[in-house]
Amino acid sequence: MGLIEQAKKDWQQITSDLSGFGVNIQFDAPTGESVTVVGLHTKHNTKFDEVGMRVNVPNAHISVSERLLVEQYYPVRNSEGLVDLRRHKVTVADSNGNDITYVIDECWPDQTIGVLVCILGNYNQGGQS
Repeated sequence: MGLIEQAKKDWQQITSDLSGFGVNIQFDAPTGESVTVVGLHTKHNTKFDEVGMRVNVPNAHISVSERLLVEQYYPVRNSEGLVDLRRHKVTVADSNGNDITYVIDECWPDQTIGVLVCILGNYNQGGQS
């Protein structure tokens, strides 16, 4: 096994371990598919505004292995073969155990080791707020 294959395997093992850093993340596609996989979730209150000043606003993201989603036939890529998770919903528990639903605003795939980093925005029943 080469180093890249080992890195893929290690990353997936570390981030999808519920007894370690992993948490359950439910994905809901606009087309109706729904799956739960284990990945990383981070939410904190530090962001930078358009001129580079630090501001106190929520900043949430998740990181998951693309392979875990594909194994459950979740629609990760569009008809052109590009990762396209914008407007999908994710639900994950916060530090108090409360389930929070977000909408994926951006997705940054690392197509070397199969990591999907998704930037999350607020979601309400009417859509993104």
